[in-house]
Amino acid sequence: MPHTRKRFLQEVLMKATQLSPLVGVLGHRQVGKTTLLEQVSQTYFTLDQKTELEEARQDPSGYIKSRQGHLVAIDECQTAPELFPALKDNVRINRKPGQFILSGSVRFTSRKAIQESLTGRIINLELLPFTLAELEGENLSGFCEKWMKGISFESLETQYQIDSKTFGRREKLMHYYFNHGGLPGNCFIRDEKIRNLKIGEQLQTLLDRDLRMIQRTSLALQDLLNLCSRLAEYQSQPIRYTQLQKETGISTPTLKKLIYALEAVFILRTLRIEGGRSNQTYFFEDQGEAQWLKTETTDPQAQFTHFCYTHLRTQFAYTPGLYTKTFQYRTRGGAFVPFVFANSTGHLGVIPLLDPADWKSVLSSANSFLKSYQNSRVIITHPKQEFRLIQPRLLSAPILAIL
Repeated sequence: MPHTRKRFLQEVLMKATQLSPLVGVLGHRQVGKTTLLEQVSQTYFTLDQKTELEEARQDPSGYIKSRQGHLVAIDECQTAPELFPALKDNVRINRKPGQFILSGSVRFTSRKAIQESLTGRIINLELLPFTLAELEGENLSGFCEKWMKGISFESLETQYQIDSKTFGRREKLMHYYFNHGGLPGNCFIRDEKIRNLKIGEQLQTLLDRDLRMIQRTSLALQDLLNLCSRLAEYQSQPIRYTQLQKETGISTPTLKKLIYALEAVFILRTLRIEGGRSNQTYFFEDQGEAQWLKTETTDPQAQFTHFCYTHLRTQFAYTPGLYTKTFQYRTRGGAFVPFVFANSTGHLGVIPLLDPADWKSVLSSANSFLKSYQNSRVIITHPKQEFRLIQPRLLSAPILAIL
């Protein structure tokens, strides 16, 4: 079946189970956590089943003891925070790696009771939506890290060049991805009406159940959907609370709490802004969901930028032991790099551009970024098929070859 394709996280997950007694697999609903857990675990339980949930809540210590073993998966465990003190006591006595794999559609760190019980006792991993490389069964690309490390342009161009047939296939799949996204529970549904119904039902669950676990609010579901719709229109722009308050009728303090909660349930991902403008921006975790929420005409450049972000971030998110922070570079003088990856290797700025022939239009932004950060490089990425070295630390590369 399509959704059983191997995920890039699987290898990282198995390594983590050799190091920690508890491993968390977190991510958006319908991102494929259950399928992954069923594939790697020796025993699988889910708290989506009423009897399992009741037992976990009524006798958490007994529940853990009766299911203790090796690679035991407990799915959707955020619904029973009572389990986590019992897990804490269990691993305090027995530190053997690989005991439990815990999945959740809510960030464990967003729930105080869970966070306090698991601090220092768990390795948390995130499963991101499918990328084109996963859909095609390809290996995880290492292009970004190699460019950051200073691998020559000629070497990278030779290694990552793809033929016209492969390019054409990926180009078609990219346009499919713009509207379908990468959540396996949705993206394989070709019937638009059914897919739209499925996304609507999923958002209702996220906003009416999961989000309210994180942030108590009296706002109706429609108010929350309206907020998400407005956020989808302004994606990758600085968050303007005054404007959002005017358009949604929600106060600024509440908006800040709700945006935190939306990130906690994996609807969106916030990025801080550097370069002299103190603010935050964000991207939606899934492109199909963001497209469903939009009510205005789609901006092709914004759509392409979102696609590049969701695909290139996996090269860092799924690299074990490499802590990478992501931010946006935006100056008061107008320099703009939509997203930047920074780790011990250096800083990599990414500027998506629909037409690579327009590279001069973003050259001042690229140079501003390169001057601001030592050991930095920039990729101007585009949907065409050509590589080009513009400057020693600035190249233009096709997203369909480097993803």
